[in-house]
Amino acid sequence: MANQVQQAANLTDAVAILWTWLEKRLGEFGSLGLNIPELCDVARKRPFVSINAVEVKRLREEPLVGAAELLARVARHLRSYNGGVATASRARGFNRAQVIVVWKRPDLAKRVGGGDEAPAAMEHPSLEALAPCLAVSPVKLNRILLEIARPTGIEWTASSLLLEAGMGEPPTLSVHLDPLEHHGLTGWTQEGRPPVGWFDEAKINEADEARCVSAVKAAVAAASGPPAILVMPELAATPAVHDALRDALRNAPKKRDKQPPALSVIGLYHISYSGGVVAPELRGTIAEAGHVNEAVVLGPRGGELWRHRKLSKAYAKAKPAKGKKPSVPAVPEDTVLGTSLTIVPTPVGLMAIAICLDSFQKRSRERLERSGADVVLVPSLSPSVERHRTSLRQLAQSLWGATFVVNRGLLDGHPTQDLWNSKGARSFWAFQRCKVKVPASWKAPDHPSFVFRA
Repeated sequence: MANQVQQAANLTDAVAILWTWLEKRLGEFGSLGLNIPELCDVARKRPFVSINAVEVKRLREEPLVGAAELLARVARHLRSYNGGVATASRARGFNRAQVIVVWKRPDLAKRVGGGDEAPAAMEHPSLEALAPCLAVSPVKLNRILLEIARPTGIEWTASSLLLEAGMGEPPTLSVHLDPLEHHGLTGWTQEGRPPVGWFDEAKINEADEARCVSAVKAAVAAASGPPAILVMPELAATPAVHDALRDALRNAPKKRDKQPPALSVIGLYHISYSGGVVAPELRGTIAEAGHVNEAVVLGPRGGELWRHRKLSKAYAKAKPAKGKKPSVPAVPEDTVLGTSLTIVPTPVGLMAIAICLDSFQKRSRERLERSGADVVLVPSLSPSVERHRTSLRQLAQSLWGATFVVNRGLLDGHPTQDLWNSKGARSFWAFQRCKVKVPASWKAPDHPSFVFRA
């Protein structure tokens, strides 16, 4: 380990080696009873300069304590050096393992929970406790690739400027969780049976005008105050709704006190897959296998910044006629699954999108937990968010981050006038040092939007 640290091409590689080597010895690390506060105190008093002969000698003589202390010192050095800008890059860990090194910026979590140290420092010795603003993650986990996206161009510049303004002093950023009233989409016919492929295009197109109006209202509501992030539910936008939202953002008047949302996130309704050959393990058995479930992120001018493809499949239960057994068994959302999770460095931290089930299904949740994301935005379509709340509260703790879920409630497969506003299905947010926050019931006469303000 000492030799690899000495030969590391840059400090990022050295961090990757220290982290991955220590990670393999976490059991021993805990059993030795190393005092985390003392190690962090040493890091405060002994500034890191470089990986020199003295550091390497100590690593050889006292590898466990030396590596732990050095990691804490490097983290504190980077923190003061770059001012806390969120970044992520590929590196080589111990024995040349491919990893992503993340420099976190958990500003939202710190503003709500207080303090500069991750809560793990008080609970058990962990690498996050030693270096709370660092995270090192495997490039691939559970066959899901962790990817770093860095949007560019005028759209991203405009988005970044708004987010930076919102995180000033005092912070004025708001996050609007807009369930779109009862205009959410489902894959069910009025008879309560799932049509082939989970969707009935005639029924969808019938109500597109109302959904377009609802999405535009959401954008207008989010633009009525400080810089905002707007999140709307899963499967909420057909192509017509997507275009209406994009055009509303593009044509919105630019005023000092009324700027379009810095980011607008909405779940797209199942769209045809055009990515070429589908891997055998991802092929479905019904028509829907030719489709994908994605969420798109738009900038303040309506341009697309990035997308996330759902990593897991939902199942729906058919509603039987009164007094009869279901004629159709549980039907999988047989779409082409995503194979990657994208993290995006933004002025409010490293951001990731998860779609509904992604936030608590084991395979995808483990990938989220090992992503280093500071902010996770979750468009959802579910009759209940109990599992979302349990999972995302724990995720916020382990990531030292913030999670926001906007849910469009269903009852027997149908969108309803009021289920989205019931406590069991209501949108929520969670942070590292507080319980899940479920907003109060929405009763105002205007467009509904549960709003978090930093």
